[in-house]
Amino acid sequence: MNSDVRVADCDSDSLQWVIGQLCGDSSETKRDSSSCRVLRGADAEDVLVARNNDSLVGAIVARHAPGRVGWLWPPIVSGSFPPDADCVQVDHQLISAALSKLTRSRVRIVQALIPTHDPGGHELIASGFIRLTEMIRMERPSDLPSINATHSPSLEFAHFSKETRAEFLRVIERTYDGSQDCPELDAYRSVPEVVEGYQTSDSFRPDLWNLARENARSVGCVLLMHFPEENNCELQYMGVIPEARHRQIGRRLCSRAILDSVRIGARKLCLAVDARNRSALRLYESLGFVETERRTAYILKLSDR
Repeated sequence: MNSDVRVADCDSDSLQWVIGQLCGDSSETKRDSSSCRVLRGADAEDVLVARNNDSLVGAIVARHAPGRVGWLWPPIVSGSFPPDADCVQVDHQLISAALSKLTRSRVRIVQALIPTHDPGGHELIASGFIRLTEMIRMERPSDLPSINATHSPSLEFAHFSKETRAEFLRVIERTYDGSQDCPELDAYRSVPEVVEGYQTSDSFRPDLWNLARENARSVGCVLLMHFPEENNCELQYMGVIPEARHRQIGRRLCSRAILDSVRIGARKLCLAVDARNRSALRLYESLGFVETERRTAYILKLSDR
């Protein structure tokens, strides 16, 4: 352990200096540009810094999200170390301090999503994280031809509201049964916590959350987010109840998401799908989505309560 290395909160006055020191054009860091992009977009309260005596040697971003979820990114560590500092130990100290901070915030589960070949995955595993799966990022430009859904089931849609909230919760819970998208996470978060996490986002719009009904019975839902600063939409969640699967309802729901994203003028519709979910991948590819990136998902359970 590095006795002279100290980890502390980063204040707003120091954040830009930290970013410049670790991610400036001339700086040498033990992390690729993706982690530096995260640091550049972080708020000071989400950043911890490590110093060896008077030298800045690293930083880490740890974010507390609604629904008792934490997000962690691998440490960014300076490539120019003082003689008495050890890079691996600084990684460990930063991750340990970040997890302690998230524990104090009553986070139940910590997630990390990093580029597949990022060596930071080894650091997370050494700190107790479990490699969950590979997530495939996909997108579909809005200027592709319109979707023909004439052969899909006829559905009626209802937006999210106080009146439909309970029905949304029931349907989302039913769609988890047999889900192939990160089913391991179902045991860690309740449906109300998941919905709370989505709703508290600045990108939440009730008119982009749709409950699908067939013959007055709810059979699925699709939740869309809009990011005005990028003018993109994100397919946050889509699910079909077990007894309604294999009847093209998923195609109809995804088509609805595409049409909604075009309606509000978004440049493209993005999504992330578990690489193990082959049926979903085939559906998205058939609707014009293309793969843009792969990231590996890691999780760490902090608490049962």
